[in-house]
Amino acid sequence: MDYKVKKINHILDNLLEILQTKKLSFFLVFFVVITITYGFLVLIDFVPEAPTETDQPSVYGFLEDEVPTVTLEQRVNNGPWETSDVVTISTGDQIDLRWSSTSTESCVSTGFEVNNKTEGISNNITEPIAGNKTVYTILCTDRAGDEISDHITVTTKSVPVASPLADLSANPNPNSKPQRIIIDKLDIDVKVLNPNTLDISALDQALLSGVVRYPSSADFVEKGNIVIFGHSSYLPNVINKNFQAFNGVQNLNWGDRIRLQSADTEYYYRVEKIYQVKASEAVINNQENDPTLTIVTCNSFASTDDRYIVEAKLINQLPL
Repeated sequence: MDYKVKKINHILDNLLEILQTKKLSFFLVFFVVITITYGFLVLIDFVPEAPTETDQPSVYGFLEDEVPTVTLEQRVNNGPWETSDVVTISTGDQIDLRWSSTSTESCVSTGFEVNNKTEGISNNITEPIAGNKTVYTILCTDRAGDEISDHITVTTKSVPVASPLADLSANPNPNSKPQRIIIDKLDIDVKVLNPNTLDISALDQALLSGVVRYPSSADFVEKGNIVIFGHSSYLPNVINKNFQAFNGVQNLNWGDRIRLQSADTEYYYRVEKIYQVKASEAVINNQENDPTLTIVTCNSFASTDDRYIVEAKLINQLPL
């Protein structure tokens, strides 16, 4: 037994002696092998890249480049949508707002209604008054409770505003008759004729060239109710577009704008009332004291049983 132990100890002593004499060579070989192995791994792109900042998930549960955003746009008189922060409009102009957002939970606003929606359109949000400056703001909240906002400042030009009760007979304009009627909301821009006869056939003939101011109604000098008649037709093929002069007037709403033009002045009217009546029941107040406008049309070229009537009130007049 002692012999075996001595033999094992002798073997271990020999190994230790060999390691001590060869240790420099051993460590040199080990270092060379490790270096070669690491270089090989680098060449085959085995070592993973360090994560970039954009790869890090945010507190919202999506990547950092998906940051919450909100945009408020405006358009004037159904023109193109724009993102200008400052807008100047004229008295009588109509303005719409459109908002959109990304990665948000809800939105609130000042100056118009959004009802917590994160996107939408608010139409005809203001009836501008000369000299007014209004700031419309949209404020949205993301999942973390942080807020992001956008705003638009709308300024209305200060212009002389004619009183609706002003005596229009004081207007020195020799051309007192309307020459064009413009309804921006409906893309209507049509010639107004002013015949001097009440003959029905003559009036019907005039309607082939535009719309007609009823001869006994008021004009821009004679204060009262200007009554304008025009055709409407929804037939698919109409050669004379004057048969569609007043198409869509039934879709007007309170507050919509109608413009009448003389040779040198533009008159702004605000829609007050829209209704439909039988032709036999239509009664037009031609003795109105205040400056007003009444549009009368049949709802179909093929039928004169029903008429649409639009009543509007003068709110302003400006030189062309």
